[in-house]
Amino acid sequence: MRKSKKTKSKMRRTAVMLTCVLALAMMSSCGRARSKAYNPQNAECSVSAYICTDTHLLSNNLVTDRDEKMVYTTDGRIQKYDYELVDGVVDTVNADKPDYLVITGDLSFNGERDSHLELVKILDKVTDTKVLVIPGNHDLCNISTVAGDATVTPEEFKEIYADYGYSDAMSYDSDSLSYAWKASEDTIFLMLDSTLSKFNFEENRNITGGFISGITYDWIEGILKEAVSKGQHVVSFMHHNLMDHNSSFVAGYTIIKNEYVLELFAKYNITLNFSGHMHIQNISEEEVNGVTIIDVANSSLLAYSDTLGRLKIYDGGYVYDKISIEPFEGFTKASFDNFVGVNYNKSLERYRKAYPDKYEEIAAFVYETNALYFDGDYPQIHEKMKMNRKLLKYVEKNGNGYNKDLFTVPNVSQKMLAREW
Repeated sequence: MRKSKKTKSKMRRTAVMLTCVLALAMMSSCGRARSKAYNPQNAECSVSAYICTDTHLLSNNLVTDRDEKMVYTTDGRIQKYDYELVDGVVDTVNADKPDYLVITGDLSFNGERDSHLELVKILDKVTDTKVLVIPGNHDLCNISTVAGDATVTPEEFKEIYADYGYSDAMSYDSDSLSYAWKASEDTIFLMLDSTLSKFNFEENRNITGGFISGITYDWIEGILKEAVSKGQHVVSFMHHNLMDHNSSFVAGYTIIKNEYVLELFAKYNITLNFSGHMHIQNISEEEVNGVTIIDVANSSLLAYSDTLGRLKIYDGGYVYDKISIEPFEGFTKASFDNFVGVNYNKSLERYRKAYPDKYEEIAAFVYETNALYFDGDYPQIHEKMKMNRKLLKYVEKNGNGYNKDLFTVPNVSQKMLAREW
């Protein structure tokens, strides 16, 4: 049996509110559409939410050996510590007592019923915080469950997570697992199911992409129209990305026909969305009909540096930052080494022939930088570029498009944000 009480999370805190305004000023020099930076000063926080995504819990009942879990993933996730990381989130939430913990999909590894049930057992330990969840593309009607375990249908998902948004929300969509939650008198959380998983059996494949149907679109507009009439702020959450974040992560990542949702949000001045799915920490924004809309893509809990987002909402704006979950001393380094190690070999062959004396060093440089990219630590990438100018030239000559993109990011952290509404 798992002994979560013996594992206490320790938070490795990022630089937060003191540097938010500086970071935003730097963003404006990078050609992004701008809305005004926000400084809460002595303002009272009206709603606080911790935001987690892509927990990908794989039931210990299905895979009993910790190291065997690593066989099931090749993308750098530190899967063998999935329970410890989710336990760490619960410990952090119980210590800090935010109003909400929001998990934006891919709750389970591959939609296993037992993985969902095991996650609920852990979430049941949350004491003074309301937990809200939505599904990701891995969670429903999955035809590739581990160990042949049964998957879950949308109806079963609602039953399993009845206490986590699916029994007492203010409104539910008839065509998806989307719902609207009254976070406070002045704030609505729009919890959007962007998955197409209900068509998996019909298509005989797991559909990774996301979409908002016409029926759901109309339901969203009804929610937004009422919220605006009452002067309420609306924050939306979905698993898939609302807009493009990376040229290599568009198809299957950004929701199909996202321009319609963006135009709808602009119509009602909805400016903040949170997503996941890519496992990459990135903040993207677009100006749509004069309205700046922001999509914060949170990195996976299981990907270096294993982070949890924090959102504080005020009457005049909001502040967002991230903290790392560290179940035991030295965990963050172990997570970094795992992420780099898994991806290192993928880069070796690309540079072996061109630079037989340097290829190992170049590959390590690229994938250490890739870890920082997934973590959203762009300033550290720039430091790495300064310290390794010769290696950077090798990558610029022989790297693929994605490798080169790693070194063109703005010198701005993707782990903090502070804006006016």
